[in-house]
This record gives sequence, structure tokens and C-alpha cells, in this order.
Amino acid sequence: MLEKQNYEPIHLPKRTVREWLKNKLIVDAENVMRLIYPLVRYIHEKRPDYLLALDSGARITSLAILALYSELYGELPTKDHAIHFKKVSHKFTPALIKHQLEGCVQQALSANESPLLFVIDDCTNTGITASRVRRAVSELSNGKVRLRFGVMREFLAGITDVKGDTFSLARPAWRNQPELIGVYYSDNTIPHVLSTQEAISLREQIRSSAKQFAAKIKGGVKNEC
Repeated sequence: MLEKQNYEPIHLPKRTVREWLKNKLIVDAENVMRLIYPLVRYIHEKRPDYLLALDSGARITSLAILALYSELYGELPTKDHAIHFKKVSHKFTPALIKHQLEGCVQQALSANESPLLFVIDDCTNTGITASRVRRAVSELSNGKVRLRFGVMREFLAGITDVKGDTFSLARPAWRNQPELIGVYYSDNTIPHVLSTQEAISLREQIRSSAKQFAAKIKGGVKNEC
């Protein structure tokens, strides 16, 4: 059973000492591409049938993945070429988590008898959310869905965590900030769009960062960290 996918060699643009230290503490529009690049590679090579982002924490992470994937490879390889968003939290009851994921599981099964569902999250601490999502997906699909998790890894560049239980230290600059994320939830599960200038600006920065990072990758810049 695949737990981690290690790409060797993985060449990344050179970074300064300041950037290296910041990677351990905070994720922003400037350094997020370095952390999600292995996830982009994983999606490109494994070609999952369905992509699900756990809102709202993983929304910006997923938009960064979409931006970088588009720059490097074009259209997403999933059946519908999209990333889907669902609010899921370790604070939810098992019944509510199953309710949130039921439609996603059915869509994944409609694409393939044994689909690969790739779940994207920004980071993981205890692994409780991942464990409950795995249990819910298994029950909803009678074990037919193959589930993998993707989270940002700040310690080991080049390793994609597809298990979802690795402790993560760095925190996104947009964490728990709806005005940056561009969405907030009422009654836990009802999304509302926030078209703030901050959210618009962050997305523009993400797209610009993806273009710059992709250009360096395509140029074959070697990792000199």
C-alpha cells in the first residue's frame, strides 16, 4: 500500500537562508509552490479520478495546486478536470462527515469502479480528520474507493505525504482568516463567498507565483538548498 511517494531527483529553485527558515514557520504566496510541487507531481503521475479539498483550510492550497498544475501540465487529469471543496473537520460527528462526503464518493464511483480519490489538506497535526475521512469513505463505498491524502511537507522537500498523518509545523498565512481564504461557513456546512480585496489579491499573488515557479522548473534550475 502506497503511503509516501518520493521523487528522486526533484529539482527546485534555489532559496535563501531566510526562505529556508520561513518554510519551517509559515506558508505564504511566495513559498507555497515549493511545498505543493510534489503534490502536483503526484497528481500528474498517479492521475486520480477525483480531487477533494477539505475546506476551508485547504482552499488556498488547492488553488495553488491548480495554478501550478495548469502552468506545468495544463488541464487536471481527473474525469471532470476539477477540484471539489467540502467542509470537513475533526470536530464534526461521524454522521456529519459521512453526509458531507456522500456526494463526492458517489461521483468518484460513477467515474470508475475502483476510483482513486485524492484528498487535499493544508496540514495535519493529530491525524484525526484523516482517520475519520478514511473511515467514512470506506463505509460509503464499501471499500471500493482507494483513498490518498496530500498535505504540504515543510521538512522534506520532494516527499509527498499521501497518508495524511504526518505532523506539520508550518502554518499558512491565511489560516483561519476567511477574508483571505474568500469563503466562510455558516451552520458548519453552508459556504458563503467573500469577494474581499484581500482574497482577490492573494489569488493574484498565487497565480503570479505559479508562473514564476513553473518557469524556473521548466528551465531546469537545480536545487541548491
